[in-house]
Amino acid sequence: MKRIDLKFITESAIIIALYVVVTYIFAPMSYEGIQFRISEILVLLIFFNKKFYFPLVLATFISNIPSALGWYDMVFGTLATALALIPMLFVKKIYIGAIFPVISNMFIVPIELGLAFELWAPEMFWLNVLTVGLGEAVVLFLLGIPFIFSINKNEALMTKLKFNHLEIKYHIAYGTTYILFSSFIGILFIVSFFAYPMIQTKINDEDVYASPLSFVISKNYYFLITIIVFSLVYIIKSFIFKNEYLRLIFTFIFIIGILTNTIFLGIYESNIYINPYFYAIYLLLFISILPDILAIRKKKKNQMYNFE
Repeated sequence: MKRIDLKFITESAIIIALYVVVTYIFAPMSYEGIQFRISEILVLLIFFNKKFYFPLVLATFISNIPSALGWYDMVFGTLATALALIPMLFVKKIYIGAIFPVISNMFIVPIELGLAFELWAPEMFWLNVLTVGLGEAVVLFLLGIPFIFSINKNEALMTKLKFNHLEIKYHIAYGTTYILFSSFIGILFIVSFFAYPMIQTKINDEDVYASPLSFVISKNYYFLITIIVFSLVYIIKSFIFKNEYLRLIFTFIFIIGILTNTIFLGIYESNIYINPYFYAIYLLLFISILPDILAIRKKKKNQMYNFE
């Protein structure tokens, strides 16, 4: 009788739970056309163990059960992951493998939206292709690959999980914990502005919540431009500046820019202040400074023990 692999069952359960929980936490950006599903990072774990194929497919199915699209998301969303993972089983380079979920989702999800909402007009279909593909690419390449890189560098974790080391080569300062954290925060600000329902408005005499993106489309593009510019500043400074204090200065520029943006947004649309999602921005602003503080503390600690 074949022995049951309890270790693999446990790992699979953890992966499924993480995928489902992260999808639910970031639910407003996990479904439909404007989609940045953070949990998609986990599909890259298949490079460590090919047996994770079925747990990842099951995780996608479970995550799509509460979707507003119902069975459409359960079928097509799960199909997109299942098809994307097949070529990833045979690809060794993670850069190439990460392309397949992008291609799979950017075409299958728009087809799903077309069937669910009859969005077959060429401009709408290709817009959905663009937004879904871009969201998947951002999650996998700016968050997912650095995440895998961090695991790959952690000897204790790799030994405990009995993962084989991946051959990942970076030609730029890419993949460190600092850059991973900074990229995640910057992208989260952009995505929250695009997807999170923060503004209360009325449609057919009913109170509904809309994203700031829908607000700026109808009123003012200033907010959209500033949120993207300052968030990109926060991400890019992680790649081009080595000096910890210089990066801290640009982090403060980012914080001041985002605060100014939200203050003016609140002046134009006072209903934004009653939504709890809005206050998560201030929590993220506090968190955004932590990578720089930790980097400075680490540098000072190294200097303290670096006696000649």
